[in-house]
Amino acid sequence: MKLSLFNSTLFIMIQNQYDNLYTTDMFDTTKVPDNINVSSYSSHLNLGCKIYVNNIFNYMRLDPTFDEGIACVTKGMHRRTLIKKKKKKPTSSAFNNSIDLDILMNIDRDKPRRVNIKIFNNERGTIQLSGCKECRDGNEAVSRIISELNKDYYVYRGGKFEKIQMYEGDICPKNVTIDMINTDYRIDMKIDRDKLYE
Repeated sequence: MKLSLFNSTLFIMIQNQYDNLYTTDMFDTTKVPDNINVSSYSSHLNLGCKIYVNNIFNYMRLDPTFDEGIACVTKGMHRRTLIKKKKKKPTSSAFNNSIDLDILMNIDRDKPRRVNIKIFNNERGTIQLSGCKECRDGNEAVSRIISELNKDYYVYRGGKFEKIQMYEGDICPKNVTIDMINTDYRIDMKIDRDKLYE
């Protein structure tokens, strides 16, 4: 039996605290031509604490409304998900020293936006984000995962409730770095990919 207790105001408080981790001056798009669209960016940062990825995989709550919050948790070849995905053939390249979280965000949006967060099992609490399209996506995703880590999770064992520890130390996000900016554009002509490959 698993039990999660959550203060409903926690996410708003944390969101206000970390709404300036990603700022527009971090994105140098001055050299990008006007006809090229910046579609998304990837980045990484440190939470400054040790994350217990096994506990996150086993106990972190998925959002049952499928509207906001964590919709999928993956560790190695194992997955807990609310998202219907095509089954993939298992490969030996899956990481076992990290977990992947698919986070849905729907604040002031027409439809939920999905951001992927990879959390590594190291002393720095390194996380990678991909799928962000604007600054607030990164800020909101980091705020969301921090609020989830700060929830109280319990498991019922031996006739009593035991608290599950999600991290050790103090969370202090730092060293935010933009790793890659993805772009797309049209050239208004047909490309023969077979000949291009040759």
